[in-house]
Amino acid sequence: MPAVRVAMMPLRWLTTLVTPRLDPVRLGYNHHNASLCANSCNPDVYPVVLPERAHCCALRHQRFNDSIVFGMTMFGMTMHSLTPAGGRTFSKAFSPAVASLAAISAFVSALLAVSPGRAQPAGDIAIRPLDKAEAKTVSYSRQIHPLLQEKCGSCHSGAKPSAEFSVSSYKLLMKGGKQGAAILPGKPDASLMVQYIRGQKTPRMPIGGDPLTTDQLHLIRQWIAAGAPNDADTKTADGKASKSGGKANDKAAASSAKNGGPVEDESALTLAQIRDKHLARLPAPPKVPTVSAPAFNAIDRFIAAQWASSKQAASSSKQTSRLVKPVKPVKLASTKLIASSKLPASSKLPAPALCDDATFVRRVYLDVVGIIPTAEEARAFVADKAKDKRARLIDTLLARDADYAAHWMPFWEDALASNGKHQGGAGSRANLRPWLLENLKRNRPYDEMVVELIDPTFDGATVSQARGWIRNGDHVETTQSAANAAQVFLGTSVKCASCHNHFLNKEWPQRKVVALGSFFSEKDLELIRCEVKQGEFIAPQWIFDQPAARQKPPRDLNGRLKQVARLVVDPENPRFARSIVNRLWKRYLGLGLVEPADDFRADREAAYPPLLSWLADDFMRHGYDLKHTIRLILNSRTYQLRYHPKLADTFDVAKPDAPRFYRSPSLRRLTAEQLVDSINAAIGNAAPRLYLDENSTALTRLLGKPAARNEVVTARSDDVAVVQALELLNGEELNAQVAQGALAVELSREKDAERAISRAYWSIYSRAPTPAEIAAGVKLLASDTPAQPSAPTGAEEVWMDDEPPAGAKLQGNWQWTESGVQSGKRAHVAPPLPGAQQHFFMDAPQRLRIGFGDTLFVWAFIDPAAKPREIMLQWNDGSWEHRAYWGENLIPYGSDGTQSRLRMGDLPAAGGWVRLEIPANRVGLGGREINGLSFDQFDGRVVFDRAGIIRAPQPRPAVMDMLWALFVNPEFQYIR
Repeated sequence: MPAVRVAMMPLRWLTTLVTPRLDPVRLGYNHHNASLCANSCNPDVYPVVLPERAHCCALRHQRFNDSIVFGMTMFGMTMHSLTPAGGRTFSKAFSPAVASLAAISAFVSALLAVSPGRAQPAGDIAIRPLDKAEAKTVSYSRQIHPLLQEKCGSCHSGAKPSAEFSVSSYKLLMKGGKQGAAILPGKPDASLMVQYIRGQKTPRMPIGGDPLTTDQLHLIRQWIAAGAPNDADTKTADGKASKSGGKANDKAAASSAKNGGPVEDESALTLAQIRDKHLARLPAPPKVPTVSAPAFNAIDRFIAAQWASSKQAASSSKQTSRLVKPVKPVKLASTKLIASSKLPASSKLPAPALCDDATFVRRVYLDVVGIIPTAEEARAFVADKAKDKRARLIDTLLARDADYAAHWMPFWEDALASNGKHQGGAGSRANLRPWLLENLKRNRPYDEMVVELIDPTFDGATVSQARGWIRNGDHVETTQSAANAAQVFLGTSVKCASCHNHFLNKEWPQRKVVALGSFFSEKDLELIRCEVKQGEFIAPQWIFDQPAARQKPPRDLNGRLKQVARLVVDPENPRFARSIVNRLWKRYLGLGLVEPADDFRADREAAYPPLLSWLADDFMRHGYDLKHTIRLILNSRTYQLRYHPKLADTFDVAKPDAPRFYRSPSLRRLTAEQLVDSINAAIGNAAPRLYLDENSTALTRLLGKPAARNEVVTARSDDVAVVQALELLNGEELNAQVAQGALAVELSREKDAERAISRAYWSIYSRAPTPAEIAAGVKLLASDTPAQPSAPTGAEEVWMDDEPPAGAKLQGNWQWTESGVQSGKRAHVAPPLPGAQQHFFMDAPQRLRIGFGDTLFVWAFIDPAAKPREIMLQWNDGSWEHRAYWGENLIPYGSDGTQSRLRMGDLPAAGGWVRLEIPANRVGLGGREINGLSFDQFDGRVVFDRAGIIRAPQPRPAVMDMLWALFVNPEFQYIR
């Protein structure tokens, strides 16, 4: 057997190899879904359907998963491939083999033959003596059937089971397959099933999966030894569909009650009544430990109680600030915590230091409202001597409801795939922006928000705005809706298990996820494995053991959605509250208590289970109030610690159980929205928040803002790429944005270089410059001459006066008047007709170049005898999505509150000429060229005269260089 070695190869390459007709540009592992199949089978992302795709999927997952080591990780985006000895790469040695799918299959089979990682196991599984009394207690319905479905169902079920042997029902199991009867009641070791499981007959079962454990094999042997009895209360007809909400479901509910407790009919209760009832029977939360380490609130006490001892602890006050190597934390039994005060004094970790006020004010502004403080706000906070100033600032920022909501919008629009027509692409999903804004501003209880998204019958004020998030037009949409709900609200990735058993998490066999999907469907969903219909229909069944899940599933779609919505937000749901508080923890500390945040697992604990449980319980008992938990986290000493790279935790997907200590916050890169909005705040540019901007640019895309939202994404990549650095260093967009605000011009006029530098640092970094930074800045500013006197304030550059620009195409009803014009010989007007009127020109050869910081203007006269209700101006740079209006909001162009329909204020006074002024950046025209201008009104009579721009003063080159250097520095690009 030749030797093999592992090499790294882009996952895209192998996926293209296996599916050669799929566009390679559209392939690639999506680290947000933790599932290759989730994307390759998701029509929203990859709508290409291949005839051989079912084969490819089975090949990629069933065979590769067990014979080639995948690097399918949450962050890696690469996979391991086998490379023959001798140094030839996978691609060079075997690229000719990809001529056909058959050749690929043969090639993969050859690879499997030499794979060292997961070769077919040899030898027997250890067996235990049988116990007749114990054997009689084994249940087929509760133990054997679920085990066989998990281990064997991927091949041995459906309309065409492998070897004609099916484990999908008791009848088919006992019937056997091509090899004859699989079960010989009373004779376990003579039964073919046992012999194949043990490897006494080949191939050992299950093929491509982990062998059964000794305990699992013993369970099957015991059951067969007892005569293989059938205790199932319900039997699914062989290959026939169960009827939605029929007798089978009634019996299933009765069986659940019999095995798990009484059925509680809560269909008539309100959400609030169910919440209170279930909260009352929750167990007590973990006890907050008593510690000697500094602590601001309960969070700090949990964290301090878990800090590990260290062999390199400080031995003197001089050593206290030295860094120590963290070691594995003390193993805690249940929720009983060991206080740090009980640890030997010589083994204590020194308490990490708090961040300074300048760092804190910038950090908390970015975290709560998504923008940095102004220089004045930062200076005032640092100068404040009050002991409670941090807590007061947190409360002040949380009370800024509009800014708080604006900062949350990118996360929730990504997570809910809120698209509609406001965000690039085809608008294939619902536009949830109005619903999100209203509910976030109100700080609506989180469980109510989630229920309103899922349950169309919920008695909520904004339920009509939430419709459209659940999509169930076909099987794929329905299963994806169920998977999306699990991912977003339960932190649980099940998407790939809608197509086959989850290869990376045995908690999710396909049947379990399809049963969840049936809650989102009018009828029970059919089991479709890798696009092959199995002829079996799965009734709704909840995924966790909650008392409320014992209720009978309703027969109608609205009833099912109502029930599943309540099961999702149920206080007894083990993941709902934990998932959202974990997301909050990750948002503000950089790493979740559970990582990845979308991969809660039954086989992996949180970093600090007692803390996560306590936070979830506290969140629920405070009415699912997001701001309450946010306030708690931000007021903790843990959040306010100083960043230190040697103390900051990291998450390694190869070592998911490695401890995390939270002795330093993690370094977090600014999102596209935080960065662009903060630049505008620093330079004094009153531009709309970036989340409202419908345009996708090179800079925003490279910083992670999606060009379209067609799939659920709960975390943007924070990977740093060369193209991002190049765009920040050399891209015109960032440089132009810096030039557009007042800061550069005002600093150019400042004669005192040190004062200019100080203001720049406070405006951008929220701190004072160091002496070294002042010296470097003074040297830089001295390298060029002071700014030349700019043009007089208000000087106009006229683009149109008596005539539109030469060669422009006129449309609409233009009328001219020579009476009482503002300038020149004539002005233009639309006829005074009721309703919306417009006249415009476009395609002007003489385009108008607009600089960042320039102001657009149009002179207008409102007839006092015929006042309009609204005036609107529109500019064309290839599209008309740049509008400003005064008065009522009656002309329905664009999206209100964005650059495509921006309100400038009330109507100007009638009876006199007024210059309408619009900052170019506010309507998205900074740095662009326009070729057209439209004059619109609703009712009344308006006379328009000359139009053009007012040029902004130009800053000194040295000032621009200084500001650019400060903005591209990592200190600005990251939260620390």
